[in-house]
Amino acid sequence: MFFRLWIFAIVFMLSACGATGPTNGSAQPENLMQIDSVDIQIAESTPVQVSTRLQGTLADGCTSLSTISQERTENTINIILTAEHSGDEACIMVAPMIDETVVLEGEFPPGEYIVRVGDIEQTFNV
Repeated sequence: MFFRLWIFAIVFMLSACGATGPTNGSAQPENLMQIDSVDIQIAESTPVQVSTRLQGTLADGCTSLSTISQERTENTINIILTAEHSGDEACIMVAPMIDETVVLEGEFPPGEYIVRVGDIEQTFNV
């Protein structure tokens, strides 16, 4: 009886994982992670140094954060996160947490700035 229950549990877990994870590794990054918060941190230094703390979750145990990049146009900074799925059909259904600090590049003379990460937008003043 225990053996049948064990086999059922494994089949159930494998079928659930295969149904939710991409099978060819081609899923778009926005489907592989969710950013929950973006916190701006301004260091009292000369020159001013600004960083962001990004928190969220990845889709499953087969997904990992692969790159973090940033693009700046005047006072708007876009942070781009890229996640990759291993392509495995069987994945642990535990959503790994993202907790990354990104130092913003460039100088920050006095003024208002906007940081965008996906759909989240935060403003700060220097």
